[in-house]
Amino acid sequence: MNEVWIVASAAVSALGENRSETWQRLLAGESAIAPLKRFATTPYYSKVAAEIKELQPDPQTASRLPTLLKKLFRDFPTSLPPSCTLIGATLKGAIDRQEIIWRNETAEKETAGKKRQKSTTGESPKDYPADQISLLPRPCETAGWVAQHFNLSDPGITINAACASSTIALSTAASRIASGSQDAILVWAAEILSEFVFAGFASLQALTPDVCRPFDKNRNGLALGEGAAALLLMSARQATKEGRRPLAIIKGWGVANDAVHLTAPAQDGRGLKKACRRALSRAGLEAEKIAAINAHGTGTIHNDSMERAAFKELFGQKRIPFHSIKGALGHTLGAAGAIETVLAIESLQKQLLPPTIGLKEPDEKAKDLVSSEIQEFSGDHLLLTNSGFGGVNAALILATGSNF
Repeated sequence: MNEVWIVASAAVSALGENRSETWQRLLAGESAIAPLKRFATTPYYSKVAAEIKELQPDPQTASRLPTLLKKLFRDFPTSLPPSCTLIGATLKGAIDRQEIIWRNETAEKETAGKKRQKSTTGESPKDYPADQISLLPRPCETAGWVAQHFNLSDPGITINAACASSTIALSTAASRIASGSQDAILVWAAEILSEFVFAGFASLQALTPDVCRPFDKNRNGLALGEGAAALLLMSARQATKEGRRPLAIIKGWGVANDAVHLTAPAQDGRGLKKACRRALSRAGLEAEKIAAINAHGTGTIHNDSMERAAFKELFGQKRIPFHSIKGALGHTLGAAGAIETVLAIESLQKQLLPPTIGLKEPDEKAKDLVSSEIQEFSGDHLLLTNSGFGGVNAALILATGSNF
């Protein structure tokens, strides 16, 4: 099996224009969660999210997603290996374009209704101009934009597996490279804030009305965020041939589904435990070799308790520090795993876990494991986990490389 190297990475979030700024502000204990300006929150009990400021719609597409991708690739290598292919992850793609179409369709219906009433009411129908956007957005359309940026003819595949999407995209890429079927894959992930998604989470009562508090005994919901990440994965053989060095090595990966509920995870963490055990098995590691954990940590009652249960069974009495970045960056949905992987590389290299922002009083079962302060750790392996609606769970094991 080929060793899988991560040789390039980039990220943009509501906390930073690039990986370095996001990392430094995480260490400083800052949060990007603030009152939402993108759209009116009057109908909703929650008014906060982690919004990228001044993320303007692209004039050609009327979507903010291409603007976000341009920010992402601004500091990313433009020259990819000749054999490189793409694997992407996004839940809703350019959902803001869809919202424009919905609004126009609603306006047209209202106008038609007013025309029918005009003879009796004497009112003139409001003049709604025809919209210039005619194509419905699809997640694969985003892949086309990425391919075009790198002058690739094939947009590859796009993974849509709830909030574990980009973790599964990285797992799929790692599997292909490890098996020898491919030697270079660019994994990208991107998600923007939209009223459509915000309304959906609000209807589930899953949003916090104030502060996202992962693993806190007073946690009361998640805060949505937006962001993007890109990671170039290569086989060690091909990377060495091209003179590239590893930022980190993907040693193991695992995916599992608990199939318990449409939105809630199994409270015993059975799906997450299975995904983690598969990752450990693939890496050829015992659980005690894990030095730190980047948890999904959404700040919801069910997710956080499920993760604690899974980690307790996996690691027993061994103290393995873990943290969540969602109190600072918000929950970036399909892009979460990729953004967290970029930052986990920083954690491994510096042997530091950023503070869990929003945490005030750790849940009793998370005490001494999660902290609102920076945590130091010592070891070569970090576990990263993500879970999503439909009971999907994914895990990655990152390792330091010998050529740093």
